[in-house]
Amino acid sequence: MVGISYLTVRGSTMRDKPQEPAASPDEGRRWAVAGITLAANLGSFAFLVLVARSSTPVVLGGLVALGALALLFEVPANALQAAFASSSNGGATSGAPGSQDERTGEGAVRGALVATAWGAGAGAVLVALSPLVEAFLHLPSLTAALLLGLYALPVGVGVVPKGLLAGRGRRGLLGVGLLAGIAVRLGLGAALVGSGAGLAGALGAMVAGEAVTAVVLAICLWTARDKAPGVATEPAGGAAPGGAAPGGAAPGGAAPGGGAPGARSRFGVAKLPAAAFTGYWALSAIDVFMARHFLGARSSGFYAAAATTAQLALIAPGVVAALVFPRLAGLDLPRPVSPEARPKQRLHFALAFGAVAITGFAAALAVAAWAGPVVQGLFGVSYRPAGAVVGLLSFAAALLGLVTVLVHYHLGRGYKATAVLSWLGAAVVVIGTTLSHASITDIAVVMVVATSATCAAMLAVALGHGEGGRGGLVEQANLALLDAQLDLTVVVPYYNPGKLLVPTMERLIDVLDGSGATYEVIAVSDGSTDGSDAELDALAAVRPRLSSVVLAHNQGKGAALRVGLARGKGRYLGFIDADGDLDPLLLQSFQTMVGLYHPDIILGSKRHPLSEVEYPLVRRVYSWGYQQVVRLGFRLNIRDTQTGIKLVRRDVLAAVLPRMVEKRFAFDLELFVIARRLGYKRFLEAPIRLRHQFTSTVSWQAVYRTLLDTAAIWYRLRVLHFYDGDQAPATPGEERLRIDPVVLRGGVGAGAGSANAPGRAAS
Repeated sequence: MVGISYLTVRGSTMRDKPQEPAASPDEGRRWAVAGITLAANLGSFAFLVLVARSSTPVVLGGLVALGALALLFEVPANALQAAFASSSNGGATSGAPGSQDERTGEGAVRGALVATAWGAGAGAVLVALSPLVEAFLHLPSLTAALLLGLYALPVGVGVVPKGLLAGRGRRGLLGVGLLAGIAVRLGLGAALVGSGAGLAGALGAMVAGEAVTAVVLAICLWTARDKAPGVATEPAGGAAPGGAAPGGAAPGGAAPGGGAPGARSRFGVAKLPAAAFTGYWALSAIDVFMARHFLGARSSGFYAAAATTAQLALIAPGVVAALVFPRLAGLDLPRPVSPEARPKQRLHFALAFGAVAITGFAAALAVAAWAGPVVQGLFGVSYRPAGAVVGLLSFAAALLGLVTVLVHYHLGRGYKATAVLSWLGAAVVVIGTTLSHASITDIAVVMVVATSATCAAMLAVALGHGEGGRGGLVEQANLALLDAQLDLTVVVPYYNPGKLLVPTMERLIDVLDGSGATYEVIAVSDGSTDGSDAELDALAAVRPRLSSVVLAHNQGKGAALRVGLARGKGRYLGFIDADGDLDPLLLQSFQTMVGLYHPDIILGSKRHPLSEVEYPLVRRVYSWGYQQVVRLGFRLNIRDTQTGIKLVRRDVLAAVLPRMVEKRFAFDLELFVIARRLGYKRFLEAPIRLRHQFTSTVSWQAVYRTLLDTAAIWYRLRVLHFYDGDQAPATPGEERLRIDPVVLRGGVGAGAGSANAPGRAAS
């Protein structure tokens, strides 16, 4: 589940995590998330063990059953908390630095009042129902049921502080509040339960721990109010092209008028995830609730101990998901993704599903194999009968880990009906236990059947839905594909190149002027913030064949290339890096080879025997390793896909570009993969001279992203057959090519940089 709610009586797999900012997570953030996840789960687990050790199975069974009931209001609180976290790192959101709400705090105050009122209302409902709860769960008195109602109030109070601190990346402050609550709950629980307070003492410790967390986090939020870091200007996940949220909503849940969203809009954002995950947790915990009703008080305690032990099978997948698949694992509020992002989302789903399945079932087998010793070691010899069903419940727990991934996936795909399918599984548990409850084994079997059916149904829907028809891609294009007006188009993408850009552009234009060819140069700023696009304005004023396009946000080299190539009028269209490592003089030799061989694509290759290459050893190692991955995964008849100089024949680009989706450095690989898939095989490798002019490093994060993008291409190619299709290359009558990035200047539809075109088109 999204957000943090560590106070549950069943361990969690992918729920107890802070909401991440919209920016891509770095390694430190992932490890922090995994650490908080592990601490929260272990704290909840330790509390149950402490209660079991300090009391009797009767008390443990009642505590776990009441905790299952608490999930019905705690999980919606988590969804609302995640909505606050998402909006606090979105662009036009309440609490964003510099916004009116940030200066006055009105947005946070309004949200806190609404969330507190929500918690008080939930508590009032539970208090009113406490006689029924007492009777159904066979509690010794009303006190425990009344304390459960009281527990809802601090849960509501803590929603806004948790959400805003998580959304602003204040993981240290968030951890302080959570650990303080865990410490109070454990310490006070040991004192109260050990002194004979029993179930009421355990519930009192829970209320006190949550209250301490809410107070500490509120203080932390207040002290950090003037120190909020900068935030991203785009919402995470599911934003439609151009920065609009799916369905026409403004980014981050902002109102159409551009104002900050209020608590009501946050409730709207959280409504579907709350329904989906409440159903999931109802499925995960309803069995202990029903066991307390149908079994004797002592037998329900055995079942609660077995169910708690089985949750060990969920802790490892939770940490794996937090480290490797942060967004799919629940570190961002699930929102529908755009159609273009769906293939990569399917890859994330496949990887997450596989990783969680492997770790979950491995942990389940380990727990089942040592069920007896584990139960007795944790809870004591008196809980020995619980070992009989730990194996069954561990298997059910591993399936619940998979259901978590499936719920996130279905929410991302917009499958509302299947996202809430866990409610049907919970209903199966209720009906099954009503019909069969003679022993703890009967209820465990019902739980396995219900989780298996839910997982199978959700997986069948996930595998049964493809990516939809591909016939409309060419019709979405924006390029006069076969009507070449020039010999050559050269696109130069750049991002904060500094002083290297203008000399490189001058050198490029001088080389092309001396080539005798008709040409245009299109420079594309990928959201640069160093003022380099303004320097190009001055150069374009005296170089009429240079045009400039400025993208609103940094999205990657591939995104910039797609915009630039969409404007091109050349018979061959290509690109060259802006850093000056590759001498533009290479384009003259490329043009000579074009005249001799008419290749589909001509590419510079560091692996060509005649190439002269000077660049750092670490870059050589990365380059060699990546090419081995490409060679094994795609069997391309080329040795170097990533060197930043290429020319593509216009008709090849017409067929390939509408099918491309990559926005970063895997753009080059995807270009070759699609071209070959469509039958183009005349790839000509040309020698280059590469002179590395500056010191740079390749981060592990960049390597991870590149490998993930590469895996996404393989998945689209081999599994989804995403690049297949019978549409023909576009003709002059079909002059459209999909363009995603927001263009601030240099509108995509205008002519670009020919002798008769302006140096900068109007947006």
